[in-house]
Amino acid sequence: VPDRTSIPIDLLRRSEPGRMYLTEGFVTAGTANPSTTFPDTIYIQDATGGIAARGYSEHGLPLGARVRILGRLAEDVENPLLEILRLERLENNEPLSPEEAFCAVDFARRGGHLLAVEGQVTAVTGQGDALSRFTLEDVHGDTLDILVEEEE
Repeated sequence: VPDRTSIPIDLLRRSEPGRMYLTEGFVTAGTANPSTTFPDTIYIQDATGGIAARGYSEHGLPLGARVRILGRLAEDVENPLLEILRLERLENNEPLSPEEAFCAVDFARRGGHLLAVEGQVTAVTGQGDALSRFTLEDVHGDTLDILVEEEE
């Protein structure tokens, strides 16, 4: 059983996988907007960092909702991921604005954050009739591949 004290997300991201942790944060990718909903996954951030949390698909969780999550820490393609055992919505939702960023995003520090990246689309990949991936190039010449996940 984890300590009942919520830990900051930056510490959670560096913690031991396989153990249970309690953390709080604001939703940066929820389930209220079908155009920006990931299958079975939400993202949260606090003042210290952000993280993906898998195992939540109930419709209606808005951007900026404050949540407390009890979950098991795992890794997904070298990125930390919290597997949700329990999610509790808290009071004090916060209107969130994206942080300005460039394509050379430091995912160890800013993964899971709500970011705004501006650039030119340099490549597009489709899967059938749907967009599946595109590449964005910023003013510094750095690129970022953006995956567009299909609903399951």
